[in-house]
Amino acid sequence: MSIIKALDPSVHARVLPLPGTVLTAIPTREDEERERSRVRLAHLESELRQRDIQLEDLRHEIPQAFEKGRKEGEAVGLRAAEDRQSERLGLLEAALRDAQARLAQSISGLERLAPLLAGECLDLILGERKYRAAMVRKALAVQLKSIEASCVLAIEVSAQDFPEREALQRLKEDIAPRRIAVEVREEMPSGDCRLVLRLGQMEIGLDQQWTALRGSLEAMSMPEAPR
Repeated sequence: MSIIKALDPSVHARVLPLPGTVLTAIPTREDEERERSRVRLAHLESELRQRDIQLEDLRHEIPQAFEKGRKEGEAVGLRAAEDRQSERLGLLEAALRDAQARLAQSISGLERLAPLLAGECLDLILGERKYRAAMVRKALAVQLKSIEASCVLAIEVSAQDFPEREALQRLKEDIAPRRIAVEVREEMPSGDCRLVLRLGQMEIGLDQQWTALRGSLEAMSMPEAPR
């Protein structure tokens, strides 16, 4: 066996493939990694360009969105303020109606209470024995002014109110004309007073008048009948 050695290394470089033969390069692992990196980089560059476009669009939309938001906020605020104002007015109106109803009820109660209170006060006053003689004199004075003196024959009073002759004499001098007799009746209760007339007699005693007045006050204190 003989070994042929080439003295010139360039001889190998001049070796050409046979005609009709296609050489296919076998990709290495490094080539595959570089290709994947290139694809990822291209994808990222595309996303970056798309993001830049979106950011530019947003820059143009921000003033419009701000103005739109401001107008919508103002509209919402105005509607909310109107709603709150309407709510406050409604609450105020309801409170006023309630206050008016309570005031009317209170006034109605006071109107019914006033006659009862007046009755109690008068009852206390009329119940005081020391005031009865003076009130009898006033009652006689009022009645004698409204009645013709010629119609009165006599005045009868209670001995309990005029136990002393001096008190009876003052009554005659203050109230009764000379032709009208003033008589003291032992059987008459305190506060009673009677005018003896030509055609009869008139009871004008405190208790008689107070009974009629009490009835009127009680009628005034009754609630009105519903209409």
